Amino acid sequence: MNTHEIKLTLEHPLSLLEENNPVLAQDSKLPAFTSELLEREFRHVPRKKSWVLQLDVEQADEAELNKLQADIANHYRNQITSTLADLKEYRRDTVLAFIYGGLFLGACLGLHQLLATIYDEDFPRIFDEGLIIIGWVAMWRPAELITFDWIPIVRRLNMQRKLSELIIKMQHSTRLEIQGADVEK
Repeated sequence: MNTHEIKLTLEHPLSLLEENNPVLAQDSKLPAFTSELLEREFRHVPRKKSWVLQLDVEQADEAELNKLQADIANHYRNQITSTLADLKEYRRDTVLAFIYGGLFLGACLGLHQLLATIYDEDFPRIFDEGLIIIGWVAMWRPAELITFDWIPIVRRLNMQRKLSELIIKMQHSTRLEIQGADVEK
């Protein structure tokens, strides 16, 4: 199977969910540091691979693993809902930007034609071409919205979808204490 796996060593798996950690994401059971860790570790992993979080824990049971799995899945499902709302708002803003930009471009081109008929050859060239240029510059942002700015939102959405399906595995580790140093067995 084609997988990407990260490995964390913990005392118990629910330490990833402890609320006394420094930064807790609002309306989420998943602390911000945990989601940041997962997103950082899996950011550049191809989406075609299965994503696995291998936990090397000293003490854990199946119930803790199931709770961790459910909390991570629920967190990212909520994030997906939020990102889809962001994407919908982005699309609305893109349409409005095209409408306003197109109206402004039309007004500039119309004014250009009007002034060209009124002034014949006497109209200064800088104003003549300036109206056309400023009209097209007004279309720059809408064109940027439709060509480039949606990519990070869709990339974030795809990562959240993959993290909502994250496979979590546990491996029990035993530690021996030898002359004050922890050594994994």
